[in-house]
Amino acid sequence: MAGTIAADTLTHSTAGSLTTDYVVNGSAKAWVHYNQDTDTANTSFNVSTVTDNTTGDNQCNYVSSFDAANYCLQVSGKTDDDNANTPGNRLIVLPYESTASNGSAICIDSGGTTRDPKIMCYTTFGDLA
Repeated sequence: MAGTIAADTLTHSTAGSLTTDYVVNGSAKAWVHYNQDTDTANTSFNVSTVTDNTTGDNQCNYVSSFDAANYCLQVSGKTDDDNANTPGNRLIVLPYESTASNGSAICIDSGGTTRDPKIMCYTTFGDLA
């Protein structure tokens, strides 16, 4: 059974309230936690696949496209699955070539070499088509 809920404000019994505009406009429309070593999406929402383009370069493909390429893509990654804050575990992750149906990023270590991340996280905000 399909239905509609029409509300301008959401209220929680102890946490207060917020307008539905905040939920609609401020929520991530796609995200994925991806392990490149095993080519596995550990958890995701609105992501069909992650494509390994070449060393250090991958692409997140959306199930439902965005209304334009001008959305907010945030990416992060690291080379190991431990929580060590060591130079070898740090990556500079640069998003590039976003389209309505995917977003891409390249990963570079502190020495300037492209590296495959073990863990890659994409989070995308914007309006869906």
